[in-house]
Amino acid sequence: MSDPSIRPLRKKHPQGLLYTRVAPITAKLVELLPLSPAQLAARCAIQVHDQADYVPSECLLYFFRLNHRGDAWLYQQLFKSLAERVVRRLPARDALENRQVDLKGSNVTDHVVASFLTLLSRDRDGYAEGLDIYEVRFDFALKKLKLSAERKVRRHEGRTDPLVEDPETGELPPALEAAVGTVDGFDPGSIDDADYRSRLGPAIDTLPDLQRRIMVMHLEGFPFSSIDPTVMTIAKSLEKSDKTIRNHHKLALLTLKGIFKGDRSP
Repeated sequence: MSDPSIRPLRKKHPQGLLYTRVAPITAKLVELLPLSPAQLAARCAIQVHDQADYVPSECLLYFFRLNHRGDAWLYQQLFKSLAERVVRRLPARDALENRQVDLKGSNVTDHVVASFLTLLSRDRDGYAEGLDIYEVRFDFALKKLKLSAERKVRRHEGRTDPLVEDPETGELPPALEAAVGTVDGFDPGSIDDADYRSRLGPAIDTLPDLQRRIMVMHLEGFPFSSIDPTVMTIAKSLEKSDKTIRNHHKLALLTLKGIFKGDRSP
């Protein structure tokens, strides 16, 4: 049953019917609407499902989408909680027993997170109907995204990436790092141009996972790093050093520059 105080979903089933939330989710949204930003952020930060004040992920995503142009502090807090929800449901980056990097798990996680971040970015620019299923059945939608990512990882097994970074630190080789520092990257000054914006999303999708995630978060307004420990940064979210994030951001800009100059197609 819908409620006029709750923003309806827009995506339609093949039969033409709109996606609708289940009654308990709608009821929970109505319950949460009167909360202050601080109260809502505190409730959404709870990650343990059976804890008393736990907020379902469907509701967390609803309020995140609702605050794209709202309270900046609340938006960052909700993003942090939402990102943690996603990562908690994905293959671990480290094996629990011997702390060895699980490459397949890490790759799957990177694919899922990058795809989800891209959806969030597109939703902020307008309205991404692809997110509606997450407001209906969050875990089911994330599982489908994970299965899709696993297929992509299997297809790319055995292929090598020409960019080799230190597996422990994520740092670029010194020669490449020096080269990146001497080359001007893509100038995002035309970001408000309609043609640029229509091409930017597909162009970013062609980037390696780490660079794609950095660009999406950067366009969302997240800083590379911050001396304030309470601020969610790109480096903190992606568990990389500030230096690594900035180097990969420059590499991403160089690739985008090539795309927009016609050197390659998105």
